[in-house]
Amino acid sequence: MGLTEVDYKYCFAMSKMAVTDEPTQYAKYNMLLWPEFLEFIGRLGDYKYRNTYDSDQPLAWKIEQVLEKLIPAFGLKKNDFNLNVEDNSESDDDY
Repeated sequence: MGLTEVDYKYCFAMSKMAVTDEPTQYAKYNMLLWPEFLEFIGRLGDYKYRNTYDSDQPLAWKIEQVLEKLIPAFGLKKNDFNLNVEDNSESDDDY
């Protein structure tokens, strides 16, 4: 993705929540919980595009770019989805 190991470590560390009872739970510093993982992906996107011509893109776009690079690396594929959602609500005028 064009990032260094130090960049990955920075994003990883900044994604971690505080660990309670550090002396006995120190191993938790080496793994991510689900919310921390999601934040890690967001931080990777933000960090990767921080000083580029794409820096003004929304965070969702940056995350999508990161995921498009990560997903194939794990032998997965992206599912297509339909963004066009019909809203069949009734207004007060219909009553």
